[in-house]
Amino acid sequence: MRTLLPLLIAAALSAQPTDIDGWGKIHWGMTLDQARTAYSVTAAPAANPYWTILTLPAVTIGNLHLDASAGAKQPSDRITQVRLSMFFGLSDSAPLAGPQDFETLRTLLIQKYGSHTRTATSESYGDVIQTVTWIFPHSTITLTLLQKQSAPDIGSVEVVYSQTEPNARDVL
Repeated sequence: MRTLLPLLIAAALSAQPTDIDGWGKIHWGMTLDQARTAYSVTAAPAANPYWTILTLPAVTIGNLHLDASAGAKQPSDRITQVRLSMFFGLSDSAPLAGPQDFETLRTLLIQKYGSHTRTATSESYGDVIQTVTWIFPHSTITLTLLQKQSAPDIGSVEVVYSQTEPNARDVL
């Protein structure tokens, strides 16, 4: 038993990635058109002055239903971010969706990627915001819970996978 426990711990740690290069079928640097093909998306991406966003098919993780999108910073068409998000407490939210889904996703992310790098809690415009972040050499994953302070049954949960800026990484 003494030799088995260290082996099990070592196996669990070695199974967790030391870096990630995207999410699902999307890899950092892939174009929005390549992602459209990979996910059979027919709708064109939406653009604003900062980002071009491609809406992906919704994702089901266990009993959670999340909207998914991929983003490219303007003027590039290369994907640097994937966002999974859900709202709770709204008329069109899933009936059982709630702030507890943040903990469910945190547990699943810890199981897949290991311990998070940092956590934070803040307030902004009457909202309580909790974030948990995993930092990798080429990517970050940020899990966020936003709850209305005056109505804690209303809010959102999102997971954002982001590519680390290559130029910033080189400078540091």
